Amino acid sequence: MHEVRQESLPNSYELFELGESFLQKLNSVIKHAQFYPEGHPILNESINNFQLFLKTIFVNYARMNINFFERDVFVFNRFVPRLGDSFEKLISFLEEREILEITILPGVTNREIYDFAKAISDKVENIRSADGVQAILANLDIVNIIVTNAKPKQEEKREDDFDADFNGVSEETYHQAVSVIKEIARNVLEGTPINLNKARKLVDSLVEKVLENPDALIRLSILKNYDEDTYYHSVNVMLLSIALGAALGFDKVTLSALGLASLLHDVGKVKIPPEILKKPDHLTADEWRIMQMHTVWGAQSLLTSKNISKVASITALEHHLGVDGSGYPELRLIRKPHIFSRIVSVVDVYDALTTLRAYRKPTLPDNALRVIHIQSGKKLDPLISKTFIKMMGLYPVGSVVKLVTGEYGVVVKPGKQDITRPKVIVLLDKDLNAYSEPLKIDLLEEARRGGPRHTILEAVEPASVGIDPRNYVVPQE
Repeated sequence: MHEVRQESLPNSYELFELGESFLQKLNSVIKHAQFYPEGHPILNESINNFQLFLKTIFVNYARMNINFFERDVFVFNRFVPRLGDSFEKLISFLEEREILEITILPGVTNREIYDFAKAISDKVENIRSADGVQAILANLDIVNIIVTNAKPKQEEKREDDFDADFNGVSEETYHQAVSVIKEIARNVLEGTPINLNKARKLVDSLVEKVLENPDALIRLSILKNYDEDTYYHSVNVMLLSIALGAALGFDKVTLSALGLASLLHDVGKVKIPPEILKKPDHLTADEWRIMQMHTVWGAQSLLTSKNISKVASITALEHHLGVDGSGYPELRLIRKPHIFSRIVSVVDVYDALTTLRAYRKPTLPDNALRVIHIQSGKKLDPLISKTFIKMMGLYPVGSVVKLVTGEYGVVVKPGKQDITRPKVIVLLDKDLNAYSEPLKIDLLEEARRGGPRHTILEAVEPASVGIDPRNYVVPQE
């Protein structure tokens, strides 16, 4: 196993970005080596792009090292959750050839990259008959690309605790967060220094909670006040962004930075005139231009404030930019938006759709996830979108649902093993009569034992059956 210098270890979101880019570019080289002859311009472009990426790695790291084990991905021997989900075919291709570890050294040449891609593209039986990939690479004098079938020195992965308590997070926690963002908004509006002490304490506390119980913040996020939707939206985006960052495997320090950046992402909206911000009709072209400026104004306010990380201003600026170059403001980026911006972008779409606005009704949570699925790979980052959907479940927490029995209930915990079967509190019978004691049902367990309440038929409008999900999802203090 090839070790990386301890002092050069990247943080968790850098690992995610490194692994994602490496696999994308390696996959491109392999595919083009399979279809194009040596020297073809398209193949050469793929190799050159891979080489340029590797050179950026070698500025900071002594080598590039990546492992695969049971479809999971490890970068520098550190597990990167969810990354393997988007590269299943490539990882399967490598594992079939007994390639569980790839290490690339700084001296790697374009010739070696081409020969490596071409060699491993051969049929599995041919590779085995030649005594494996290692023997083939040795015969080709490839010395800067090293492969092994060694398993990663993986850290023990923490399993989700499906039966975890709510862990002390309550409605009071939510209102504290709203109070914090209101105070920051006043600072921005009045041009006074932004005090982030309370915000940092709040975010650090929430990070601790989500690491102990990943579902806690998801449940908390259904609280909304439609009269002050900008503040509540900021808090919801923060809660779900922290939860999403945890699902992506971010460490505590990175989650805290993400939490602060996501809480502040819309701070520029305090400078939008209320008559535009809360206008019940479609905005005019001039009004829309003013509305779009909130990203720039927010970034400027954060950038000129002391003790605020630059990444917070970047997130404020970029969170309406799509990975396909769409959105606003118009920027000539030579890279994708920052990973925090891409996370906030996904969560922002979800919370905006599921929130009542002056000009439209809220979208049902499951339909909002369908919108994210449709925009995945276009406006929204595909891997982050996929992770978010998996985290939320097909019927997110707070959804009011009709079961196959005709009964109605509220989703209180996502279905982690089966996203179609969450944990539900059943409140009404098929005739809309309330049960004297609500029934707590794990739909997956119900299905396993052959019980009747095993499937959700559909999500319904809460008001149509007289259920307020907030009364059942979030505990009161």
